[in-house]
Amino acid sequence: MSEIIIPFRPFFSKPMREGTKVMTCRSKRMGKHGDTFLAFGENFLLTHVFRCRLGYVVSDAFMQEGCANPQELIEIWNGIHPTVGYDPEVIVWAHCFHKVHP
Repeated sequence: MSEIIIPFRPFFSKPMREGTKVMTCRSKRMGKHGDTFLAFGENFLLTHVFRCRLGYVVSDAFMQEGCANPQELIEIWNGIHPTVGYDPEVIVWAHCFHKVHP
């Protein structure tokens, strides 16, 4: 177990603190099962890290990403990755986590 750094956009503060955002997909692996990170003044624990298609996340795991619908997640992805944009076939690293209560 290691303490790692995973940056998040400020608009994810509320859904992460409330436990509605429990996944983040990244272009590269940011940590492994058991690692912890601090975000928005809270501690989080990585529970699963796996590779998958971005299209799977958008269609089947958008709520875990803290989004109300697939289109919202696509818009967020495009905002973060404006040059490449959304491609459902791209392989990403899914990082699942939960808030650690003191």
